[in-house]
Amino acid sequence: MVRVNTTLVTVPVSVLDRQGRFVPNLRREDFTVFENGIEQSIAYFEPAEKPFTVALLLDTSASTHFHLSEIKEAAIAFAKQLRPQDRVLIVSFNDEVLLLTEVTNDLNIIETVIEENANTGSSTRLYDAVDLTIKERLSKIKGRKAIVLFTDGVDTSSQQASYQSTLRQVEELDALIYPIQYDTSDYLNAMQGVGNGTVTVTTRRSGLFGTTTSQQTYNVPVNNGVPLPGTTKAEYDRADHYLHALADKTGGRLYQAN
Repeated sequence: MVRVNTTLVTVPVSVLDRQGRFVPNLRREDFTVFENGIEQSIAYFEPAEKPFTVALLLDTSASTHFHLSEIKEAAIAFAKQLRPQDRVLIVSFNDEVLLLTEVTNDLNIIETVIEENANTGSSTRLYDAVDLTIKERLSKIKGRKAIVLFTDGVDTSSQQASYQSTLRQVEELDALIYPIQYDTSDYLNAMQGVGNGTVTVTTRRSGLFGTTTSQQTYNVPVNNGVPLPGTTKAEYDRADHYLHALADKTGGRLYQAN
């Protein structure tokens, strides 16, 4: 008797055209897989028809305060586009990481939870939120999975996880990650005293009768030139690299919200 040990590796794949739209109806013959330059056989190919479990991670820290209504609207709009058989779990994070709901496909619950419970906190435990979502929930769920992450990408206070540890985790997770990046440089400028410590937020909404634009100005306490955690250009550059890495390592895609 001859025994051959083999390893079956699951690779989630999404294909987009140049306009960022998904390309449907692909077959196994349309793909070639290489590992270390060596072509691998595709033993099994399954189109994306099975139910999806999607974790919505909402950044509700101080830096996203002026964009929180946009984040909530975007998360609810995303949930409404899912199919009836798809399920959603919702996590918010600031100085705490909170599981707002277990997996559900009840849109009324999803909308209510997001509107009423995703409230602004102070610091940002982004890495902890990614870590806990994977460890405590997604790693225990079978089938197709994804994370949609609404954030500026800046972490200031994670205690359990780090930049590198979460990137290692997502490489092993059979899930796609789609970061939705919000430009919170208005908050950064205000904290540094630019513009007399004020933030003017421009909101654009598209509807049946076209796009409407509104502006609102907020006062922010100036920090007298002393950088607070999460307010330096280096931290914002690191945040940008992190969100790109999450998407690249999982086959997802980074989207700019602004």
